[in-house]
Amino acid sequence: AIDSGMYATDVAVEAAVAGVPFREAYRAAAASAGEAGAGRSPESSLAARTSPGAAADLRLDDLRSRWAALQAC
Repeated sequence: AIDSGMYATDVAVEAAVAGVPFREAYRAAAASAGEAGAGRSPESSLAARTSPGAAADLRLDDLRSRWAALQAC
């Protein structure tokens, strides 16, 4: 089972994207971490992580190419 507090980062990031200053968003998320998981799922949390290298965009092909290039040296 995933603890509700594990979704606090999602809450903070969403608030920051909505215009709440970064530090304020994280303080608020930490204060309400116990309720952060309401209505959330692990799948939606992972799908929201779309930055290169994040869970929804691992870019494994890029990593394999870089690894192969390093091994060729």
